[in-house]
Amino acid sequence: MSDAKQSVTVIGLGPMGRAMAGAFLDHGYEVTVWNRTVSRADALVARGAVLAPTVEEALASHELVVLSLTDYDAVYATLGPAAAALTGRSLVNLSSDTPEKARAMARWAAERGAVQLTGGVTVPPSGIGRAESSVFYSGPRQVFDRHRPALEVITGRTDHLGEDPGLAALMYQIGMVMFWPAMLGYWQAIALAGANGLRAADILPHAVET
Repeated sequence: MSDAKQSVTVIGLGPMGRAMAGAFLDHGYEVTVWNRTVSRADALVARGAVLAPTVEEALASHELVVLSLTDYDAVYATLGPAAAALTGRSLVNLSSDTPEKARAMARWAAERGAVQLTGGVTVPPSGIGRAESSVFYSGPRQVFDRHRPALEVITGRTDHLGEDPGLAALMYQIGMVMFWPAMLGYWQAIALAGANGLRAADILPHAVET
């Protein structure tokens, strides 16, 4: 098992997972990846990542494991059959779900000898690796502190909210509660402008001020 400060496993290679694995490669990390659709790893492997043939081997490669899956049901489906390989692993779970499920997942991981650090990513894949981007984290402070250099590769700003593993998921949800209505309101404004002969560019200065 490699040095946790210089190596990482990334499980889940959607746009977000690929961006994270790429950021680690940019910083010279030894990166092992796994994804159900193997072809999604091709570009990362070409850059030096190691594709693990199984989840068990991906978990065994490094102590630090970043999970970027659709939701916690996908996490259980992926890690459940490989539970024996979880002992001693630090799971940075950046999959989206509810605070209650984050807490339940933390307990599930602990029962199998692993520890979960919950994360709530506040940027799209294009924001990964940027100094100004941020992720909320919650869970054991000592795990956060130990892996902070790696977490700062994902986003330059990291905010540890507390020991409760549900807090990061809660803050992520709060952000979405504000974000999506704001976006819907913006598009409604554009529709109203268009119905009266204005373009989006015409209302942009007012929209930004508002």
